[in-house]
Amino acid sequence: MHTPRRRWMPTLLIAALALAPLAAAATAQDDPAPAESEEAEAVRPAAGVDVAAMTDAELEAVANAYLLVVEITSELQAEVEAAATPEEAQALRDDANEEVLAALAENGVRSDQYTAVLRATQQDEAFRDRFAGIVEGVRGEEGDGGP
Repeated sequence: MHTPRRRWMPTLLIAALALAPLAAAATAQDDPAPAESEEAEAVRPAAGVDVAAMTDAELEAVANAYLLVVEITSELQAEVEAAATPEEAQALRDDANEEVLAALAENGVRSDQYTAVLRATQQDEAFRDRFAGIVEGVRGEEGDGGP
């Protein structure tokens, strides 16, 4: 039996993963000469992130960023389809990349952490369920905080 969150998680994860590599590449381009220790920390490959050891608070930060990225991706798809030229479509993608980076930074999430969490949701059902529950909790908090 599939719960509602199991139906939407794979679709949204695929959409969000589409922008994750772009966010990592843009992060590397934004700061071409960081100090060696900062570079080692900021550009650590996703494989080096131990998602199982991440706290719920860290995963909540990723979940907040994830929900923003899903929103950005949804808007981007419609805008790209309406773009008059390939150049306009690319400009829209570039703008979306900047928005994704801002969403990650706003939530204190590195692109490698974000990518590692999304990959883990595809590879580990127990982790996917844990993260989906956190996303649902964050989504519920957003709904409760509105006017």
